[in-house]
Amino acid sequence: MTFKEYSQNSKTLISTHLSAFMAGKKKENLPQIFKEQGLIDALESFSLRGKLIRGTLFLFMAEALGEKVDAKLVSIACAIELMHSALLIQDDIIDNDLIRRGEKTIFAYYTKEGEKAGAYDPYHYGISTALMAADVAFFFAIELLSDFENSALGKLLKYYAHEVYLVSLAESADSIFGQTDREATREEIYALYKYKTARYTFSLPFEMAAIVASTPSDKRKLLSDIGEAAGIIFQLKDDEIGLFGSEELIGKPVGGDIRENKKTLIRALLYEHVNKTDRKLLDSCFGNPKSGNEQIELVKNIYNKYAIKNYIDREIERLMKEVWEMYDKLEISSKYKKILKDLLEFNLNRKA
Repeated sequence: MTFKEYSQNSKTLISTHLSAFMAGKKKENLPQIFKEQGLIDALESFSLRGKLIRGTLFLFMAEALGEKVDAKLVSIACAIELMHSALLIQDDIIDNDLIRRGEKTIFAYYTKEGEKAGAYDPYHYGISTALMAADVAFFFAIELLSDFENSALGKLLKYYAHEVYLVSLAESADSIFGQTDREATREEIYALYKYKTARYTFSLPFEMAAIVASTPSDKRKLLSDIGEAAGIIFQLKDDEIGLFGSEELIGKPVGGDIRENKKTLIRALLYEHVNKTDRKLLDSCFGNPKSGNEQIELVKNIYNKYAIKNYIDREIERLMKEVWEMYDKLEISSKYKKILKDLLEFNLNRKA
């Protein structure tokens, strides 16, 4: 079985369970003004448009560690996906992104709703409502996690809270770097990659599965480390896709990292290697909210001119070497190890 085949089944489980949870919330006897906002519908639609990879990773690793997938485990997978949705809603506000997963972001959608409702400040209306939607998603996640009535529940909730806290700190640091002239060191860039993306994309579902399965600490640490390395590769690929991909494939406009002046490894390498003339050209693109196709092509040309991809590829190769070394030490059944290998190779070669 490939990871894609596994994920098709898990996506159905997660989608069905999450929709049933949301249906129950819609039936609660609440004031009409609460229902008119449509937050639950918006959250459900937004969450289910995603690939549900993080929830799938949790179910996969729980099975690989000997657990049987039941409703309680699917609740945890749904919680992970709602946490992801909440973080994306906040990220879109911070980056002022209007498109996500091929449709309006939550704050952009509610900005339009604010216009329809005659809000005094539709933009502020949109941001305010989206922030509350993110809060709802976070607390729904806690409620779903609490379905796991087990002695490990306390550890699960504590781990979840700590990881969300770390993502929030990294998101804040990313915002500081993006909105100021402060340059990020290589160490700081990797810290952002680790805590803003890598850990909660891979390490979190792997470690939550380990907690559920009462896995020994050394094996849990190995899973966490595999997740971190794979997650940093995920982010490095994401940086490339954000520059060279298409809006149709990635579900949002390309060039966002350029407009938002994101302190990525690509940007750092560009500024390390360019001459003075090209540096001025980069200065006219990065941090310019009006950077469009012309500026994106300019950055891509400079990227190719200095063979920046070679540096990125070498870094990915270094990380993959670490991943395979840890993978060889991981003791799970051959069936699941084969699926994990397929996942790691997919992560390495993904285009969207």
